[in-house]
Amino acid sequence: MQRELRIELGRMWLTAADVGRLGVGSRIELDASADEDAVIWAGGRRIAAAQALVRDGNLCVRVCGRLGGRERQTAPAAAGTPPPAAAVGGWETD
Repeated sequence: MQRELRIELGRMWLTAADVGRLGVGSRIELDASADEDAVIWAGGRRIAAAQALVRDGNLCVRVCGRLGGRERQTAPAAAGTPPPAAAVGGWETD
């Protein structure tokens, strides 16, 4: 049985106008620091924590620990949901 996995390194909320201005070379600053764990989602549930790294020139993640029971969460709200008050970050275009 195959299951789609989603790896979340961080988040950023952009307006539709900001998304329209993104282009090749644009950088999006995420709300997570480089030393924070990534989150692995499967079937709409958070299942593990992971560490992002580069190996042989490829971005990958190393699973740091599986989550079970109360630690699991359901997937975040769908796109189009207003950002939480704590959403931070920025983006820039070169």
